[in-house]
Formats: sequence, C-alpha cells, structure tokens
Amino acid sequence: MCCVVSLLCSALPRSLGSLLTDRQYLNEWAVEIPGGMSAAEAIARELDYKLVRQIGALKDHFLFKHRNHPSRMKRSANHITRRLSEDDRVLWAEQQYEKTRSKRASLGGCRDCPVDKLFDDPMWNQQWYLQDTRTSSSLPKLDLHVIPVWQKGITGKGVVITVLDDGLEWNHTDIYSNYDAAASYDFNDNDPDPFPRYDSTNENKHGTRCAGEIAMQADNNKCGVGVAYNSKVGGIRMLDGIVTDAIEASSIGFNPDHVDIYSASWGPNDDGKTVEGPGRLAQKAFEYGIQKGRGGKGSIFVWASGNGGRQGDNCDCDGYTDSLYTISISSASQQGLSPWYAEKCSSTLATAYSSGDYTDQRITSADLHNECTQTHTGTSASAPLAAGIFALALEQNPDLTWRDLQHIVVWTSEFDPLANNPGWKRNGAGLMVNSRFGFGLLNAKALVDLADPATWKHVPEKTQCIVRDDSFQPRELKAAGEITIEIPTKACAGQENAVRSLEHVQVEASIEYTRRGDLHITLTSPSGTSTVLLAERERDTSSNGFRNWDFMSVHTWGEDPAGTWTLKITDTSGRMQNQGRILNWKLILHGTSEKPDHMKKARVYVPYNAVQNDRRGVEHMDDMLEEPTQANPPPKTKAAQAAPSSKPQKMPKRPSNPPYSPSQALLRLLQTAFNRQSPVLQQPPATSRASIWRKQQQQQQQDRNLSPPATRLPPQKLYQALDLINKYSGPEDSIYSDYSDGFYSTKPYRHRDDRLLQALFDMIDDNSNNTKKEKEGQAGQSMALFPFCKTPTGPVRVTRIQLVLYCFLLSLIIYFLHGRKAAAGVKPSHPIFNAMGLDRGSVITDMMVVKAAVPQTPVETPWGAPLVWGDTRNSAWRRAKLAQAETHFLPGQMVTYYILTDRPHSLDPPVKLGPERQLKVLPIAELPGWERLAYRRMALVSDAIRDEIGSEVEYIFCADIDQEFVAPVGEEILGDLVATLHPELYGMPRNAFPYEIEEDSSACVDEDEGDYYYTSELYGGSVSEMYRMSRACSMLIFQDQANGVVARGLEESYLNRYLIDHRPTSVLSPEYSWWDSALAADVPVQRLVSLGRQCESYDKQTREERRC
Repeated sequence: MCCVVSLLCSALPRSLGSLLTDRQYLNEWAVEIPGGMSAAEAIARELDYKLVRQIGALKDHFLFKHRNHPSRMKRSANHITRRLSEDDRVLWAEQQYEKTRSKRASLGGCRDCPVDKLFDDPMWNQQWYLQDTRTSSSLPKLDLHVIPVWQKGITGKGVVITVLDDGLEWNHTDIYSNYDAAASYDFNDNDPDPFPRYDSTNENKHGTRCAGEIAMQADNNKCGVGVAYNSKVGGIRMLDGIVTDAIEASSIGFNPDHVDIYSASWGPNDDGKTVEGPGRLAQKAFEYGIQKGRGGKGSIFVWASGNGGRQGDNCDCDGYTDSLYTISISSASQQGLSPWYAEKCSSTLATAYSSGDYTDQRITSADLHNECTQTHTGTSASAPLAAGIFALALEQNPDLTWRDLQHIVVWTSEFDPLANNPGWKRNGAGLMVNSRFGFGLLNAKALVDLADPATWKHVPEKTQCIVRDDSFQPRELKAAGEITIEIPTKACAGQENAVRSLEHVQVEASIEYTRRGDLHITLTSPSGTSTVLLAERERDTSSNGFRNWDFMSVHTWGEDPAGTWTLKITDTSGRMQNQGRILNWKLILHGTSEKPDHMKKARVYVPYNAVQNDRRGVEHMDDMLEEPTQANPPPKTKAAQAAPSSKPQKMPKRPSNPPYSPSQALLRLLQTAFNRQSPVLQQPPATSRASIWRKQQQQQQQDRNLSPPATRLPPQKLYQALDLINKYSGPEDSIYSDYSDGFYSTKPYRHRDDRLLQALFDMIDDNSNNTKKEKEGQAGQSMALFPFCKTPTGPVRVTRIQLVLYCFLLSLIIYFLHGRKAAAGVKPSHPIFNAMGLDRGSVITDMMVVKAAVPQTPVETPWGAPLVWGDTRNSAWRRAKLAQAETHFLPGQMVTYYILTDRPHSLDPPVKLGPERQLKVLPIAELPGWERLAYRRMALVSDAIRDEIGSEVEYIFCADIDQEFVAPVGEEILGDLVATLHPELYGMPRNAFPYEIEEDSSACVDEDEGDYYYTSELYGGSVSEMYRMSRACSMLIFQDQANGVVARGLEESYLNRYLIDHRPTSVLSPEYSWWDSALAADVPVQRLVSLGRQCESYDKQTREERRC
C-alpha cells in the first residue's frame, strides 16, 4: 500500500509547454508504382534502391531502401524523395518516419470469486465477465451472455482472428491448438514467425494476453477459457520495434482474404495532448480491407478506445478509434462503471468488461513463458473480448458484412447494466447512447440471435452526402467566445446518394488556435441530439490546431439527417490570451437511402441483467416473488409487449397479497431504490399523470388534518406512503433516479446495496435487539422482513415499529441525496413525503430525533459513508502496528512526502526518514500572498498528479505545511474520496456554514444543499478521485477568475461545492484538522494540529469572517 502527503507552500502553476519529440526519419521509402512487382524491381535497380516487399495487400505499393543512406536521421532526405517523386513511373513517394504507439494496458487489482466449475480450466472461476460468479444475489450480475451462445454449439469455429501487437507465444499450451500461422507475421523482423522477444521485464506479453482472451482452449486444465475457444488466432508482431506507416499498413492489411477479424489494443499516445491518426498507407489499408477483405464482405477491425482518462485524453483525437471502419470498444469495470482510465468520445460504438479500481477483478488470460495471468487490464483487455464475441456472430452468419456487424452491435448492446453512470441520452431514433460506453455493454446472445441468417436482412447499400458552404469565410474565435454555424441540409434528397437513415457523421474541419486543448466542439442534429465532438484537454498546449481533421460521431445513428444541424466551437478556459479561427468545414453524412429492415420498428430495451438485478439484496424470496425462467419470463414493458417479434409467454397469476403487506412493500421500496429499471421509473401514461398528482395533493391535505402521534410516523401512514411509491407514475428524474445518480456515481461501491442496508441496521443499537421480544408483545407479531440477513438462530425478525424506523431512515437518506436536484430548482413533491404529511422542516426535526437514538458521537453520514473518529476502528492489530511506528502518519506503510515549495533548498540537509519512506521536493515558482496560493493550489495538485505523483502512489492526501501530527493517524483515513469536517464549524447548524452564496460563482451553494462544511487543510483519496476533484475545482476557479468572480472561502468554497455534488466516501472528524480556536467540545483527541495560520476563519458568534 502506498500513500502520499502533499504539503503545499507558496506556489504558481507551471506552464505545460509543448513536449513534442523530434521525428526520426528512416532509410525507408513507400512508393506507388503501377505495373506490379517487376516494374518496381526495375526502378529500384535503376535508382540504386533495394526493393524490400509489397506493402500489405495494397496493390502497386512497395517499400524501398536506399543502398547508401543512414538507417536513421533527424532530418528528412527531401532530395531523395523528390528524385523518386519526379520520376514519371512513380505516382507517389514518402520517406517513412518512426511513430509512437502505446499498448492500451493499465493497472488495477484482483481477487478471487470462486463458483462451481463448468470447465476444468483452473482459472475459469475467475472469469467473472463470462459467467455469473456471484456468491450472493445482492451483488450485481456481471455477464457478457456468452454461455447461452456456447450452449447452442457456437464457439467461433471457422473464424480467423489476428491480434496486431508485440507478438504471440503461439506454442503456449492454451493457444497452440488454435494457432493459425497463415494469420501471423513478424513485420518488426520481416519474417513469418510472430514469436515475441523475451526480456527480463516481460515487456512483450501484451499480444499473447490479448490472443488468449479470444482463443484459450477449453477443458484442457490450463489457464482459462477463450470467448471464442474454437476460433483460429494469429499474431502480427509489429509493436516491438520501429513503427512506421508502412508497417501499420502491412499489419492492418495482412492476408485479408483469410483473416476475418483484426484486433488492435494500441494507438497514438494516450497522453492528453496527441492528435494523430492513420497515415496515407494505413488509411488505404483500412479502405482496402473494407472493400475487398473477406471476399468483399469487409474485414472487421476492432480497436481499443484508449486509456488516457487519467490524462484527460479524448479518443476523438485518435484517428484509429475515430475511423468509420473500426469498431471502437470502451471498458466497464466490475462495478458496472466507467473506469478511471477510460476516455470519452463520440466515436465509441460499444463496451466490454475490463479492470477498474484497484479492488476490482481484472481479466484472465494466457501469459508469456506458458504461464497464466489474472491481471490483464485496460481497454486492451476489452477489445479482444469484443473480437471474440464478433467471432461467434460470424460463425452464426459468415455472410455478415462489416456494416451489418456494426448495425447489430448498435441494436443489441445493453444500456441497462451501465445505467447508473451519467451521460446517457436517447437519440432521435430512440437509441440510448453515452460518450463513455457508446450504445452499451455487448450482449453475445442478443448479438448472435439477431445475426441469425434465417431472419437477418443485410443493411442497404451505403450512401454518402457531403454538405459544405462554398461561400464560408474564416471566422474568429477568442477566449470566452463562441462560433455557431447553422448547417441546413436536405441530405441529398432526390439524388442517388440520398441519406434517410444515418450511420456515421463526420465533421471535417481546419481550425487554428493558440491552445488546442481549450477547444470544445459540439454538433446538434435536426432531431435535437447534441454530441460532443471534442472535449477540452488540459494537457494539450499545442498551437498546431487541426488540419482537415475528421471528427466522427455515431450518436445520431438511425436518425433522419434532413434539417438544420448546429456546429458550436467554444473556449471556456478563461485564458484570455487564446485566439484563433475556423478556416473551413464540411459535414459528411454516412448512411442509407432507406431504413434498414431491423430499424423499421422501435428498439425495445429488454433488461437482460434485470432478471437478477431486480432482486439485488433479496435472497430466498420464492414465497413472495417468483423467479423468472424460460417458461415463465419476467413481465415486459408496454413497448415490449407491442412488439410482435418478442412476445413473452403469459405469466401465471400469482396469489393475491394483502393490499398493504409491509414486508412486500418494503422489499419493493428497496428494489426501487437499488434498481433504476424497476417499474417505478417507467414513463407514466400521459393521461394518468395529472389525476395521480391531484389525488396525491388531496391525500396530503387529508393526512395533515389527522393528529399523528409524537413520532409523526403512524404505521398506517407509512403503509400508505409505500403503496403510493409502488404506484408512482412520476417522471424519470424522480427522487430515486436522482438517488442513483448521487449515490452510485459518487463512489463505485463493490457492494453498494449491502452497504446501504447495513447502514440501516447499524442505526439500531444492541438494546433494541435484546428487548425485541418485549417490543413484539407491544407492537404485534414480528415479521421475517429480511430473510437474507441471518443470525446463528435464524433470520433477523423485525417488528412493525422497527420497520417504520428502517423505512424512515431510508427515506431520509434518499431525501438528502436528492438535495442536488433541489438546488437546481427541481423540488418534486414526492408521494412518500405527501403521504406522511411532512415538510422539509419536520423531516430535519425527525432526523434529529433519530440521531438522538444512537450514540452521542455520530459514526456515519446521512448517505452511509463512515464518519471516522480515531477510536472507532481500534484493534489489537493496529495497536501492535502503532507500537512499532516511528512516526504518527500511517505507521508501517510506504509513504512518500511531496513538498511543493518555491524554496527547495530550505530542506538541505535532507530530512532523515525511516525505511520505506521518502521525501520528494517539487520546485514551483514563487507567488506572494496566501490568497493567490489558495486559488492556485488545486491546479498545482492536479498538475502534480498528472505529471509525476499519479504513477507512483495509490492514495494522495493534501495537508497545509503549517500543520503538525501530534497523535497517530492510521489506515482509518484511507478511502476513495476523503474529506475532513471543519473544526470551527462542526456541530453548528446548516445556516451557519460559510458556503458561497453568490449566484455568479461556480461555487454557489443553495440554502437547501449541504450536510457538512469541510476544511481545505486536509483532504485526499485515491489517485483517480483526487485528480478528478482537483482538476474540476481548478477549472471552476479559472472560469470564475476570468469573469472577475471571487469566492468568499477561496479554494475551500470550490472544495465544498464539489463534495456536495460528489459525496465523500469517508469523512474525517475534526480531530484530524484541529485549531486552537476550534469550539467543538466532543473532540477527545487532536491528531493534526495547525501551528500558525495565515488565513481567514469564522467567528461563530458574529457569523463573520475574521483574520487569525
């Protein structure tokens, strides 16, 4: 475990600058010579060249080497290129230069999830993404739905896949039987053997791991099972050496009549500042494969979308994933969330599973030296899984064209398993799409079923319509400015190339700008679908702009393109020196002149995973809820029932239940809270909405006329509320939808449902359990409400009074998580509060009553995160560690102290540290005044994480330099996103918190938002979460500075705003950031104490800011 404390002194953000590497030109020329090999040989001899080979499958394209030229030079040999180009027999010539290509792997964590074996392969049980490996139905179901396809006998037979990478250990026990030499070549050494080069670091393991995911042999007692375990796999060794345009083209176009699928998990650097795509030759290889590959049906190119998420990269700047011809695949973690490394872009088509946070499992595969691995990661691991699934589809229907397959992927990918992520939108054709995931998670069964040759009809011929304005004049863009271009089009209606149903959309543009990474480009279709073609990239400081760059989007797939499109280019960075202009543009519409057959009916989203996920947190419920089976499928939505092609069998009638069964009602309530696809969230019939709300208002008035007891929660009113929730027909952005956004998106909890349930049970102290029988006698017979929560003597039994308390606490948690939407002016009158007759004031009052029932010192936040006090997690193990510790901070752990200072030599001689501890000084420029420092600190932290710290540690904690550790600070502080309660404001009422209240400020907090006020003197978390937070806050600060807005609490105001929108996963008590002036009386220990402050604090009596 590794951790860091970032100690900040006077600071100034560094200039990022441009770190472009000089090109290395090679003694290689790509030439185009009509007449074939004999003509090329004759010209080579005449001009003193050596003919190396034909370039891939490209006709009349050859690679020459000059006999008297150095192998590498920093300057191009233009005179040689000119001599070739001026020869009338040569159509084109270009000197080759070295390209930087990165394998798209990353780091993560893994742990075992054993299940009953279906194969004898020892790691089959760890392949969680191919099967349901859950040990409890309270966990989310993770499944690419491959097993049902295997059960049909479809395993990839007859399909050939080649992996373009760093080589393939083809004699590996788990690969050898499926190895195809005809799909393999070594372009680094120019020989037919792709065997990887061994070294001490196993650097060239990448290609073998990718190939193993696809074609590991099944039932051979070795490693795991490939997705298409009877397919043939080859390897192209092309990344272990100098990569040129010619090598890429040769690899992409290798043996296209034999190879069906090309899988590539690499691309230009994912560094957040590179803009690069295929060269002329590689582009021609793509085009040749699409037109001629697979006997004219088109080669299938599968590409990993990129791992530059931590660097703020955007895969729209990667011309390989941004290509029409590739299927760009992103990643989802074991939590069903977008991993920290994933990039967002409008060209991603679909998603497969891969690694996530360090606690998540990774991907199993073959490894070098005939070994196995469970640690394959990144989008590198997602793309081969997709390639294997596509192999299953091609076995089912070998006649699928490259466009058929793309349509099938769009039409069958699942939105449901990834629904808890932000960014989903429904386009004008009714398709759900997201910049993080494309059209969703791949579903092998649905994909193979739709590809059935008995029912699938090929999509119509592709048409292309180009829209341009020949009278367009360059338009200027400055910081805080915007260029809006309206593009009316009839989409070539009445012509042979008319487009009526869209596939890909491209905007080809040339833009000059002083800082390319500050540009933001959106395209809005006539149907209203808004797509981000380019997002800001903080690290991209280049002034090169874009030259005829194709920005591609699939987000308008299926829409009618006729109408007015809107292209917007903006810069909101706040860098007032920025300026530039758009020189030219054209809109390119790709699609068909008529709707494909499968799109003539609306897409029906069937929640394949919901069969299990609707029951997360609920086990052994056969007496209440029937388990769906093939003979007894789950009920479908009205839209699904209307589709004649997918009618389910009628479900048998269930026994009737009491109208207000508390156990069943609460179970439904929990399911609603945990599952966004529950019936509660379905769109209500338009005719019933008004009457429902009228009834709710009438019910609210009736309830207020009653005289509730002191608890305000009589059981009959709770049952009433639960029943209304089950019948709720409000909009989709209801309280539960917002609950999912606020809770799930804040922290990727591995067992998010168990966590919330446990939070409810923890609120009941031991005394309530000891006196349960007495309460049962008073309140009536108890209910086995949670049969999945067992004790040694049987299920936990809950009385009706306890039921009231559970439900009330759940409603409070949901309510306070709902504060973000309320702050935006959305204050729905949800039926649960109407039925209880409660307003916000009474809810807060009741919450205080509930808190009084637990110990005086709270140990949990309203949203279920731990509120850490130093003595709440003590153990003999920790005390033993503390006894051995030589410092107070994280004794026994590896710690690096980073000090950001403008006086680096003030620490000479270096401070002596214990073993496994080190000190690094990061010099920064001087910036006088603590106020200026407070505004720059977040940017400094963000830059430090991106440039150096992020690759060295797992956790980062930031503390002021004027603080001192005076008591042990141990592992209890570790968490994904950790905040510390402000010592002077702890225990004060919400209206005393000095949140920013000016509406012009990006840090503004509305009066009904916020639970705590956090200090900026100590905060931290995982590398990924800290980078997200520091970067987001610094961007808001720069934006406000450009507008002349100053927040009252400077950096601290933006920190609190962010932590309201992204709730901390762990909150530290004031003892972790103590002031002598603090007034909190119930803080027993001071652990981190401020020695001398140069900042503003807050006077509790006068509620005014003061100097201290």
